[in-house]
Amino acid sequence: MNDRDKRVVESMFQSGMDKETVISLFPQFAREDVEEIGKKLGKIKSDSDADTGATISINCS
Repeated sequence: MNDRDKRVVESMFQSGMDKETVISLFPQFAREDVEEIGKKLGKIKSDSDADTGATISINCS
């Protein structure tokens, strides 16, 4: 995945899309790469960080 592809995936996460939506939009990208970008941005919690409470994400762009 080149830098331009990474920026596109980052912008999808920043617009409020969830991991599965981003992965389905870009099947040519490795799932691991998409997850890594999401984790870097704090949009995906790792299993060890998962909490049991509900979360709400609001995108006011």
